Amino acid sequence: MKEGRTQIKENDNIFVMQSPNFLGALEDLEEARKKSKGVFIVAVPDPVDMAILEPPGSFGADIVVSDGQPLGNYPYFGGASLGIFLTKKENIRRTPGRIIGETQDMDGNTCYAMILQTREQHIRREKATSNICTATSLLAVRSAVFLKYYGADGLKKIAQTSEKNSMFLREKLKPVFQAEYIKEFPTYADVDEKKFLENGILPPVRLERILPKFIDEIEFESITGLKKDAYIICTTEIFSDEEIKRVRELF
Repeated sequence: MKEGRTQIKENDNIFVMQSPNFLGALEDLEEARKKSKGVFIVAVPDPVDMAILEPPGSFGADIVVSDGQPLGNYPYFGGASLGIFLTKKENIRRTPGRIIGETQDMDGNTCYAMILQTREQHIRREKATSNICTATSLLAVRSAVFLKYYGADGLKKIAQTSEKNSMFLREKLKPVFQAEYIKEFPTYADVDEKKFLENGILPPVRLERILPKFIDEIEFESITGLKKDAYIICTTEIFSDEEIKRVRELF
């Protein structure tokens, strides 16, 4: 990585790019496409951030996958979640699962029907790429209600509020890298955990406490440009103006 962003190697033939990435920096998908002509790109965006960012497809992403947990679902701490999968039309027959399409019934009413399921275990047998055995209908319904309730304008406001709160903290806590951020950003800070807890706020967590123990500190710094005593600070729309001011004053 360089300045918090992924460095693309020209001899790669497929890569997965999360944006914002683990360090909170927005990746340059347009530059990635220019450097990697003919490469199969899988983009992993945050679905809420997409309300204020250019869609990955506009930069030439071949597949877009994401997690639907931010769309009204609980964190679940590793439990069930809702997957989001999009691709270009030419890749449809290579995708797992089922595709539901919009159509009309005999009376001209809008309805939905399964139009493709070519790669499941009961059709492709040993060549199957999908094994449908877990129902996530409740999570899908919850996300559908969430999206319907907030709409495009509501999602945009949520994303903008998260970014505004992040910018407010970034005025005091300078990010390590010169990059674009939405919510998360890496920083070095003096954190008095006791002071946070006395004010009823959970203190931020150092990277060294959430990274796998098998990663050597020198190796980690060479890859990310960060030491393990750095923090990843994240803000969302749930913070009111008064709350975010209180958090800032604790640093």
